[in-house]
Amino acid sequence: MRKRTLASVCSALGLTIVLAMGFFRVKTPHNIPFFVIYLVVTPLLLLPMTALNKRLLAWRKARGRDIEDEERQ
Repeated sequence: MRKRTLASVCSALGLTIVLAMGFFRVKTPHNIPFFVIYLVVTPLLLLPMTALNKRLLAWRKARGRDIEDEERQ
């Protein structure tokens, strides 16, 4: 995935997690607003998703499709 797409996917996943927490009425410590939780969860999701993205890019490059090369052109 491109970096912008990766950020969008992490943002959407973070929003889904926060909405699921609200739907299942999960109590937050000290009544932290869900928006603050969203702001914390989204960057935390970037860490494992970046590692997964590197493996995906290596897999695609081995099969003849290099996204990084396509971005430079």
